[in-house]
Order: sequence, then structure tokens, then C-alpha cells
Amino acid sequence: MLKGKITYLFVASLTFVLGVGSVVLSSFSVPHAPDSVLIRNFYDHEADFNWLAKMANEDSSLRTITSSNVWLEKNVGARGNNRLR
Repeated sequence: MLKGKITYLFVASLTFVLGVGSVVLSSFSVPHAPDSVLIRNFYDHEADFNWLAKMANEDSSLRTITSSNVWLEKNVGARGNNRLR
């Protein structure tokens, strides 16, 4: 019986701490830019975006582009030599 109460108190305490922690952390979050700003930024840089998209579409060995990696067909399943520097 005591073990069940201890487990219940632990779970209740953990739930409370996680709830309070998420509320505290959410107060520090940075708000996103409004849609109008994002749309204006896109149109200001649309030519650059189209140029990059064209280059990516023309590279038949390209699989994925992220902010820190470029995955080529030969790198699928491999690690290490595909990082942008």
C-alpha cells in the first residue's frame, strides 16, 4: 500500500513540475514574425530562391538539403562526408 502511495506522489509531483516548467519555458519563447513580414522577405529574395531550386532540381545525385547537410545519392546511409563547411 505504501509503495502505491509513493508511486502516486512521484507521478503527481513529476506532472506538476513538468507543467510548471512548460509554462515557465513558454514565457521565454521568441514570437514568430507575422505572415506579412515572411511573405515580403520571400518576395525580396525570390530570385535567389528560384536559382537555388533550379540548381537543386538539375543535380540528379542530390537527395536532401538541410541547414547543415547536403545529402547526395552516394551518401544515403553514410555519415560524415556530406557536411557543409
